Amino acid sequence: MHLFQSLIFKFKFFILDESLKHKAVNGIFWKVAEQGAKQFIYFGISIILARLIMPDQFGMIAMLGVFIGLAGVFVDSGFTMALMRKNDRTQADLSTVYWFNGAMGRMSDGQQSADK
Repeated sequence: MHLFQSLIFKFKFFILDESLKHKAVNGIFWKVAEQGAKQFIYFGISIILARLIMPDQFGMIAMLGVFIGLAGVFVDSGFTMALMRKNDRTQADLSTVYWFNGAMGRMSDGQQSADK
């Protein structure tokens, strides 16, 4: 019984420890887990698509994937995250991020439409 209580105490201490180091390690862990899961899912989808469609069609999808990935980098440029973390947001900040994200989305959509 004593061992069980000791483990529970250590677990509670680990969960309740809110130091900056703990938060950083926890954030890094979850970000790595997120990216790993995303890559695993994309890899699985690629395998399924490779089995279902012809090689020339798969190559076309792979080439479009590069452009879609680049467009995602520009659309998710970090302005939204910066805006969420900023404490003294103004209406001008909100408007700028809204219109920038909209313009980048339109440009990436227009580029993808032109590639088709």
